[in-house]
Amino acid sequence: MKLKKVLIIEGDASNWQEAISLTADELFNNGCVKNTFKENCILREKQFPTGLPTNVAVAIPHTDAIHVIENAVCILKLKKKVLFNSMQDPNDTVNVDFVFNMSVVDDNKQLQMLQ
Repeated sequence: MKLKKVLIIEGDASNWQEAISLTADELFNNGCVKNTFKENCILREKQFPTGLPTNVAVAIPHTDAIHVIENAVCILKLKKKVLFNSMQDPNDTVNVDFVFNMSVVDDNKQLQMLQ
């Protein structure tokens, strides 16, 4: 799968909702997603957390393709770590350094984007 855009930003967020908002706003401002994308990323994150306790902890929020215009990813380097709930155990938290917000035009290609 080919990405149309890779956006890289740095920022401060006091919580995971603000971190997702920063990335979703960047994707929206670059014409990659619809105005419904941010709200739906936040809703999805509440149901299916995406924090991953890798060597450098990351979160990979995203939402359904109906909110997407083109394949892209916004990478946010957080100035201070932010807690996300863990993908492995939603009762645990992960202190995240980077947020990779994916916009994928085909829901069946989300796993391919992650790889």
